[in-house]
Amino acid sequence: MKKADWQYLVNTLLFISVVGIALIGILLAFFIPKGPSAPESSKYFLNLHRHQWGNIHLYLSLTFIFLSVVHLILDWKWIKTRAAKIFKKGWKAALICTALVSIFVVFLFWLFYPKDPGAYQEYGRGAGILSEGNRRRHSISRGIRCSANSRSDGGGSDRYLDHRPNESL
Repeated sequence: MKKADWQYLVNTLLFISVVGIALIGILLAFFIPKGPSAPESSKYFLNLHRHQWGNIHLYLSLTFIFLSVVHLILDWKWIKTRAAKIFKKGWKAALICTALVSIFVVFLFWLFYPKDPGAYQEYGRGAGILSEGNRRRHSISRGIRCSANSRSDGGGSDRYLDHRPNESL
């Protein structure tokens, strides 16, 4: 394939991945509920859970980053030529400033994003695999049982662990 064909392919894949990232981001932000207060059944869209949509979003983002690097490599000669034409002798400094500004923008988002440690404290505390009822069923199916909180009078409750009896934790 010629360089122009590679550029077309990479640019097309970049467009597809950024559209996918945007659509899934909108879906996660505005249409699929999050948090422990939302019913679990409402966290599905097209038979995929919001966490599965989040995984697709992540993989598309990683693909976008990879394709962006390939795009820069394929177009590096053009980028240098245009920067030299626009900025004359300071083209290297202009490209360095562009890279630094892009990193700075990410830092600004982090800096001004509200940081409330208690806001996400209850996330993940639903009826998941490690809730008390499911832990018991999960452990029984794996054949792991031990007695915890045993008292001398025989009281206490049976607890099931998520590891084999001789495994270290």
